[in-house]
Amino acid sequence: MARLPEPLAELRRELGRTLAAYRESTGINQTELGRRTGYTRSSIAHIEKARQFPGRRFWAAADRTYRADGALLARYDAVVAAETRWRELDELRRDETARRCTHGADVTGAEVVADTEKEDDVNRRTLLALLGPAALGGPVLENLEQARRGLDGVLGVPAADRDADEWEQVAADYARQVQFQPPSRTLPALTADFADLRERIATAHDPARTRLVHSAAQLAALTAFSFVFLREHLAAQRWWRTAGRAATTVGDPRLSARIGGKQAIMSLYSATPERVLALADRAIALGESKPSPGVLSGWSARTQALARIGRDDDARAAVDRLTELYERLPEQDRGENTSVWRWTSQQLYFVRSEVYSLGGRVDSAFEAQDAVLPLYAPDSFQGPTQIETHRARALIQSGEVENGVAHLTATLDALDDWQRADGLVHRTAVDTLDAVPADEQRKPYVTDARTLLAPTPA
Repeated sequence: MARLPEPLAELRRELGRTLAAYRESTGINQTELGRRTGYTRSSIAHIEKARQFPGRRFWAAADRTYRADGALLARYDAVVAAETRWRELDELRRDETARRCTHGADVTGAEVVADTEKEDDVNRRTLLALLGPAALGGPVLENLEQARRGLDGVLGVPAADRDADEWEQVAADYARQVQFQPPSRTLPALTADFADLRERIATAHDPARTRLVHSAAQLAALTAFSFVFLREHLAAQRWWRTAGRAATTVGDPRLSARIGGKQAIMSLYSATPERVLALADRAIALGESKPSPGVLSGWSARTQALARIGRDDDARAAVDRLTELYERLPEQDRGENTSVWRWTSQQLYFVRSEVYSLGGRVDSAFEAQDAVLPLYAPDSFQGPTQIETHRARALIQSGEVENGVAHLTATLDALDDWQRADGLVHRTAVDTLDAVPADEQRKPYVTDARTLLAPTPA
């Protein structure tokens, strides 16, 4: 078997580091993980260092143990898929070399070596294309970025108001794009831009510096969004912390509330209800309970968390409070859903849709869903898919289990693979299928729906 090239070896090491990060964040140690997966503690240590590379059964068990929501298993599948494609390329190269040596009597040894080197170069470039963002996160992009930043450093132009204007526009552009583009496309650009912005902050003085940090807080939060969409919740937590610290540095309570509110909403897809409620209350307090996007996001997260833990009366009361705050929201904070920072009627209908669906209030749920679906942009998929999933949940809650699952299956089947894997879509669909009564969980129409949510190799 051919030795793995360094980019693939690094993917294995990164997978091991991710496993270790889940261990550290959950407190489930190597011995306990070994017990749950059938491995010894020392084997778990070797796996974390990529000295061992167990099969899919181990990673599925580890994913369940750490409640990674499929993210850990999806990473393993991506590594295996990349390695498989590489080995196919390597086998083709070897077959071609053997054929030429066997049938090309006039081919010299030097020519074979030269051709082999050329093919190796082609295959290295092909590998980079196959790995996509994973490869671009390695030495190739880093070398290019160092060269470009080195040039910026030589130019030595200090940051000024013009830079602050530019970065505010960059942050506004990302706030629109992050909702519609695959995170594999936005994250590399966000990472590069964040590094640039850090360099500009280092050379800036107030008031330009404060404005640049304000943009940095937004970019950090948008990076956290992207990691949530990838179901990389540990990475998202780190970026939420950075965004919060940057907002505190600026001293803008509205910004702190806005970021805190969005963190509370995104935590609905990974954290416990108690954690969501704590984050929601913090965002509301940061915004001093006054009508603003941050406070409304906090109330939105609070309302949805209450509905998810079955406190239907409290959730409905929270919907009334959210509606009252929305009606008093300043006009400049409303508008079309062109930015994740604005608060629109779509979000209000979305919350109603979820609360009524979870509470089994089918007519009210359908009414909210019918009202909101026409409001989404044509290229939007997260919101519309979740709304249709709420509809499926309402049907299941009302006893129309097979119809509800069929509706969910049709909704998921219409999506691309990366859209089904989206953190918001995936978690909403899994929760809906988990609501199917236990005696029907093994029926084909349920297992077929779950198959659509299984990790797809990249």
